[in-house]
Amino acid sequence: MSEGEGALRALLKQPDPTKQLEGLLTNATPAGQLYGLLGLRIRDHEAYDKAIKDFRVPEIDVETIGGCMVSRAPLKQLVDRIKAGQYDQALSRPAW
Repeated sequence: MSEGEGALRALLKQPDPTKQLEGLLTNATPAGQLYGLLGLRIRDHEAYDKAIKDFRVPEIDVETIGGCMVSRAPLKQLVDRIKAGQYDQALSRPAW
């Protein structure tokens, strides 16, 4: 598990993480912003809908980790995956 995923999982265990997740959208690295969007999608659909509408997607690549594979993907592609719910199930599984 990446450090970012571990931090997101810890944040999602809090009673009301919305403000902290929203803070990631403006104060974090691009990868951190993605974690913020994903967390909002999972915990606060109303805040997510507002955030995704206002989210600006720069044309950059972001490092990703899947299993033991490290790669890079366009930020827009990762935002589209979040919108499609492709990461929801992964976060519902227990951390190891």
